[in-house]
Amino acid sequence: MLGVTLSGGGTRGIAHIGVLHALEELKIKINVLAGVSSGAIVGVLYSAGYSPERILHLLMEYPKISIFQPSWTKSLGFFELKSLEKFIKTYVPTNDFSDLKIPITISAIDLEQGEEVYFSEGEIAKPLIASCCVPILFNPIKHQNRLLVDGGLLNGLITKPLENCDKKIGVHVNPFDKNHTLRNTKDIFERCFTLAVHQNSRKNLQLCDLIIEPIELAKHAAFRWDKARLIYEIGYYATLEKKDEILKLMEM
Repeated sequence: MLGVTLSGGGTRGIAHIGVLHALEELKIKINVLAGVSSGAIVGVLYSAGYSPERILHLLMEYPKISIFQPSWTKSLGFFELKSLEKFIKTYVPTNDFSDLKIPITISAIDLEQGEEVYFSEGEIAKPLIASCCVPILFNPIKHQNRLLVDGGLLNGLITKPLENCDKKIGVHVNPFDKNHTLRNTKDIFERCFTLAVHQNSRKNLQLCDLIIEPIELAKHAAFRWDKARLIYEIGYYATLEKKDEILKLMEM
């Protein structure tokens, strides 16, 4: 049984779509998925039955400006993620994990309890947007008597949901370069985000049988949409480069 876990990584998570496309071409059947933040979004849409090409189209057509809806009242963040919730409910209208074609677990952080929380049943939309809810930037999500934020805050690559899988592939989209030029506050924020997710993912990468980590993604910012198709292609070709390793793993 093959389990695949998709890391967080902002818009670098679009590379996950290319990875899934390449795995399909290699006729690799995924039995279980896990994801956090942008990896959770891609994973849920794929689990719902959308092809990688369709997922790319949906995300590229999504009105990015609507993500940043100001949060005005009793705010714990600058922006709301209500538009993302609407997006998920539009394309996964049943809004229930039990209706997905591939079982998937997504994670978020209970900010008050300081612990990781996994979701794999019941409502999809609230836990999913919580998994993407970068603290301070976005208003935390209240769900099941918890105050939830981005799962990547503590764990950018979840492997616990794959414990029953005899084969595990980890897809990590947060490599980083060591000669990064910082020009403004936005660059510093993105750099801190990338370093944090990269660092807290390392121990779980060691628990995977095979890692797909497109190094070229280090050249791309974590919150830019203008290179979406290129990032998709980076994920696609990075996976094909590991074709022999992937096929060997599946034969074991």
